[in-house]
Amino acid sequence: MDAYTGYGFYEDNTTDSGYYYYNIYNNNTEDCSSSYLPGSNIFLPLLYCTIFITGFVGNLFVISVTGINGSRGGRLVDTFVVNLALADLIFVLSLPLWAISAIQNGNWNFGPAGDLLCKLSSYIIAVNRFSNIFFLTCMSVDRYLAVVKPMDSRYLRSSRCIRATCGAVWLISLVLGIPSLVYRRVEEIEDGLDGSFCVEENNSSFFLGLSLTMALLTFIFPLLIIVLCYGTIIIHLNKHCVVWKSSN
Repeated sequence: MDAYTGYGFYEDNTTDSGYYYYNIYNNNTEDCSSSYLPGSNIFLPLLYCTIFITGFVGNLFVISVTGINGSRGGRLVDTFVVNLALADLIFVLSLPLWAISAIQNGNWNFGPAGDLLCKLSSYIIAVNRFSNIFFLTCMSVDRYLAVVKPMDSRYLRSSRCIRATCGAVWLISLVLGIPSLVYRRVEEIEDGLDGSFCVEENNSSFFLGLSLTMALLTFIFPLLIIVLCYGTIIIHLNKHCVVWKSSN
């Protein structure tokens, strides 16, 4: 099994063409397929910077506006919205690192702090992914309780319970993101394609099993819960519409 897999764009310095190679490296650092990606070291940094600026300003705006409304007795679901915006705000703060890396054709040249920044930025992305899907799932459950079970869910929809739920989501997300700290590292690639790249080691069966578990936790189960909640809400509202029309 491969020692690790690294993904990046590398410029062909042997010719004057603008070809870039998308390589998947194994322990022999063999090349795979190639593709023509002119200007990727310009387009990707611009894309990252655009997302960084809009995401930073937008999420700050959401946090400030929702926070003001919350202090005036806003909706309980706004607590989830604020935490969701906070997770996205932390995520966009890592984008400048990836923009700098993209300028260097995927090279991760950040000096002695390179390995730490690689692990930290990857950890932030992982925590953001987990917290986002969990908060979205919590919001769908909250909507289900508010519409379908309004009288039986007073405690579950209390401010105290929702804050505790948000704390639990952050704790679980921080724990689930730990593998990124363990398996991410800066790897030196040689054999004609010199450079340092932020890659993920995936040669262990434990890592593969962990990846499958993460996929279930962050996609399959949340998707089922969200579909079930909103599907039940639609059925419930349609039933009430039928009753209302028949009564009139």
